[in-house]
Amino acid sequence: MGYTICERLVKNGGDMGEIEDSIIRHLGGENHRCAFFRSVPYIRLRVSTLYTPYSPSSIPHTAYCGDLSVTMTPTADGSVVRVHCSYEPTYPDDSEITDPPCLKRTRSESF
Repeated sequence: MGYTICERLVKNGGDMGEIEDSIIRHLGGENHRCAFFRSVPYIRLRVSTLYTPYSPSSIPHTAYCGDLSVTMTPTADGSVVRVHCSYEPTYPDDSEITDPPCLKRTRSESF
């Protein structure tokens, strides 16, 4: 199951930058830094996406970081990069919330 975080047809570095921004937001990186970007599978994917021309024998690349996968599929128009999360987010149901609701306090003045 899961859900797609981002999918783009990459034609230049700006398109790749948008994909990397979505990865940083999902993984919680700061200042455009993320350790996942230094992994060998991701570097291979990025280099193939930006610098390898398309040919019928081009192969797709995938890089994983926990539940996150980044897949590059070569096409004649450019590489399609998809960022996918393999789990469904869960949100607490109202019945699961155990904290009492916030109560407004009134200021009492005593002299």
